[in-house]
Amino acid sequence: TLPAVSDFRLLGSGLGSYHAVHRMYRTDSEEQLYTHAENQYFQSLVEGGLAALLLLLTALVLAAVCAKYLLDRGNSNLTVGVGLIGGSIGKAAKERGLVERIVGIEPNADSALWAVKNGVVDTVVSDVPADADLIALCVPSDLVAQWVTTLADHPATIFDVGSVKGPIVKAVVVTWSTASHFVPCHPISGSERSGPQAADGDLFDGCTVVLTPLATTASVAEQTCASFWEAVGASVVRMSPDEHDAALAVTSHLPHLLAFAFMGQVTDQHLPLTGGGFRDFTRIAAANPDLWWRIMQLNHEALSQALDDYSNNLRALSDAIESGDQSRGLALIEAAAQKRQAADPSAP
Repeated sequence: TLPAVSDFRLLGSGLGSYHAVHRMYRTDSEEQLYTHAENQYFQSLVEGGLAALLLLLTALVLAAVCAKYLLDRGNSNLTVGVGLIGGSIGKAAKERGLVERIVGIEPNADSALWAVKNGVVDTVVSDVPADADLIALCVPSDLVAQWVTTLADHPATIFDVGSVKGPIVKAVVVTWSTASHFVPCHPISGSERSGPQAADGDLFDGCTVVLTPLATTASVAEQTCASFWEAVGASVVRMSPDEHDAALAVTSHLPHLLAFAFMGQVTDQHLPLTGGGFRDFTRIAAANPDLWWRIMQLNHEALSQALDDYSNNLRALSDAIESGDQSRGLALIEAAAQKRQAADPSAP
């Protein structure tokens, strides 16, 4: 039994063969009804297809406009401070074709010359160009707020890379209460090396970048930053400035402090007797002293709390050693080992 005419919409691509067979069994009135229904069906296909095509074209146009605006509005990126992070931003953007031109501001003449000669930036200037569309402030954290307020009238999206966020945000809000195109950022990636010679275009590949936008930060500026970091290989998360500073005090600032302090008891006589443990623990003690003193000063409250917690943990393990409490000592060491293994299951 052939299906009723009203069921033909279920046939899809088989409509033609169905129509040829079913025509032999239809009366004139059924033929009229069928033809009318068939016309309605094809009309709905055409209208629906046009609507879908229009939506698709609109989406493509909007995506192209957004991409152009977000990553290539002025086709230039300005990096203030052409060191490890600033140089790496420049190289990452150029190598991935995100911009055509990287302009740097670098007060150190030797670093500026090296950066241009080796293609880290295309040119070094003394003032921020009016046509810069994205400005990366790769300067010490305690200088960021000053730069941001100086650039308040510049239309470009501005972001920093400072390791401390709370003091920067508070200082900016005091002097620029309507800050709309500044996005505080922190790429959690780096090296104990410094200068443009250490710049690496893959430095941000797979790293986490924390955004701590102000209440007044425009959504387009925030999205511009997020899109840029994702385009150079990073994953973006958002936190409040205080949450960021408390976490980084534990995961970054305290380890540097401990490495610096530990090296104070190492003598020349110890050095021939060092191995992998010494190298792993002290690598970050070779970091830039001026940079890290500024970081620890800016985040001293959160760092002091992290140091207090560490002191308690150290005392607990020290007491277990002094008293010969094997059960307690092993429990503390095993808990630490399990945390470390969970943090990096691929590590040996």
